[in-house]
Formats: sequence, C-alpha cells, structure tokens
Amino acid sequence: MWPVLVYNRGDALWHRYDCGMVQFLLQVLRAEFDKCPLGDLSLWGRDSATS
Repeated sequence: MWPVLVYNRGDALWHRYDCGMVQFLLQVLRAEFDKCPLGDLSLWGRDSATS
C-alpha cells in the first residue's frame, strides 16, 4: 500500500499518512485524526462527501 502525502497550505508542510487513499478519506470524513489534515474543513467530520 502506498502512503498518502498531504500538503497543508495553512502549515506549508507535507504530512505522511501510512494508510491508503480510501482509508485516509474515510478518516477525514469521520474526523478520526487529532486535527484536520487538510487546509479546508469542508469535508472534515461529515457523514458523506456529497451531503
């Protein structure tokens, strides 16, 4: 499995997550990280990416 690398523009840093992309996105949608790894909170803690 390839790790996910995320560039957070707010921090201006790259972060590595040792999970696949699907698992990473699920964890973002479920707010399972200590803080949002993205610079945008629009998907953070949502039940669905489309609602």
